[in-house]
Amino acid sequence: MKEKLYFVLKTVVVAVVAFVLCYSQVLYPVDKLFADALYQTETSTDMRIKIIAIDERTIQEYGDIKTWTRDIPAQLVELLNAQEETAPAVIAFDIMYISEGDAVADARFAEACAEGGNVVTAVNAVTRDKLTLQSNGTLLLDEMHVEMVEYPYAALKEVTDYGFANTTQDKDGYIRYALWDMNYEGERIPSFAGEIYEKYCDNIGVKVKQPELFSDNVFGFTFSGKSGAYEVISLCDVLDGKIDARLFADSIVM
Repeated sequence: MKEKLYFVLKTVVVAVVAFVLCYSQVLYPVDKLFADALYQTETSTDMRIKIIAIDERTIQEYGDIKTWTRDIPAQLVELLNAQEETAPAVIAFDIMYISEGDAVADARFAEACAEGGNVVTAVNAVTRDKLTLQSNGTLLLDEMHVEMVEYPYAALKEVTDYGFANTTQDKDGYIRYALWDMNYEGERIPSFAGEIYEKYCDNIGVKVKQPELFSDNVFGFTFSGKSGAYEVISLCDVLDGKIDARLFADSIVM
């Protein structure tokens, strides 16, 4: 009888401890540590991806980015696309050009993007949780219901492809999963990264390989390198002509 009681108490204690550990997620860091060690194996970075950075030197030369007109990104697009045979496959701006500014500069930027035909811009999808009633009478919580989308200003939206730049971080600050696309009022809006990839494939003439998607169009990915592993070039050096534009030929320029 005592042995049976001891066994029951031991089972209850184990069950309670397991419940507390799972509910409190105290083992979350350990779980991610082992998962990353297993799946996040660092590989060589793709040299076709290049980053033009708005760094400290660029800000010192051109001032606070909030004071810039669209003449600066227009000049960049014009410079990179000056020669068709050395133009990038994709030029992607991870900057929200939502509101209109100086009319002349806005028009110049839109015209440069239209002539290039290789520009991707970012949109912001405003999401919220929403409960929806299913046909079987159950309630479903949609954690990524799109309430509204903030697009680039009208003239720019008409001449560029775009994707949502929203990301979802894990509790430890890392991003391991992303949305491939989302729907908003009947329109398919791809992710910013997905649209860059699709446009790159289209421009160089290869077939798009869609990643394996989980529920809600989510896919997981692995990191190819640590911060700084990709080629980073100062924007001011490019605009000042210190960098040969041929360096960006057929590449993805972020």
